[in-house]
Amino acid sequence: MYLRDLASSSSLLWQAEYSGLSEVQAARRLLQTVEIANARHLLEGATETFLEESDPGFLTIRELALVSGFKEESLRALANPKRKNPLPTQSVKGTTVVAVEDARTWLKAKGRYQPIKAKCNANGILNLAAAKFDTIEELCFALSEHVRALGTHEPEAQATLQALKTRFPKALWLVEGPNASMARTGLDLTAADLEDESRIRDLATILNFNPNLLMLKADEARLRGQLSAVESQIKSTAALERTRD
Repeated sequence: MYLRDLASSSSLLWQAEYSGLSEVQAARRLLQTVEIANARHLLEGATETFLEESDPGFLTIRELALVSGFKEESLRALANPKRKNPLPTQSVKGTTVVAVEDARTWLKAKGRYQPIKAKCNANGILNLAAAKFDTIEELCFALSEHVRALGTHEPEAQATLQALKTRFPKALWLVEGPNASMARTGLDLTAADLEDESRIRDLATILNFNPNLLMLKADEARLRGQLSAVESQIKSTAALERTRD
């Protein structure tokens, strides 16, 4: 409710004269994030919703658009019963909706369903095989959080921490609390640490990860980051060209 008020706030629009709509755009992005989270929650079978227009068991066309990547207009066209494998819709309370079971089946048939894979378990232990990282910095942070979780939740982690201290003396950090159980740990890794194959393999071995998998994850994160930077440059160059035209 707060985000919806902000997204259409007259005061924020008034400030746009000075801020270039940055606050309004931020509020709208936050609202969309909430809407996406709610739609995905419903898609996975949630029995409750925190948006008034939503009903458990169903997705509105807008909600399906948020989790599928299709535009709402495209989804309405794809719901035409004359099409092959049409999107199955129905009317509930006067609103066109799709049952979540039908939505999952249809999305899978279209190759648009993204299964949820947690990066970490409840204790914060990293699931390296399931995780994806858009930059090498994200991977460094995830590894640090993994070490922090080991130090917090795993009583047998002392040997692991000692091995990290020996191999990465400048990267390992430890903050002592009032007692040993409250000590906090982490790894202050840099991109350079994950460019050295021997260091990556040693780190994987110490953390009980597959060394080849960690090598590939580091390569993937680095390439994703480079691709994102190139795409950003392309957008900037294209925008500059439009202003010249």
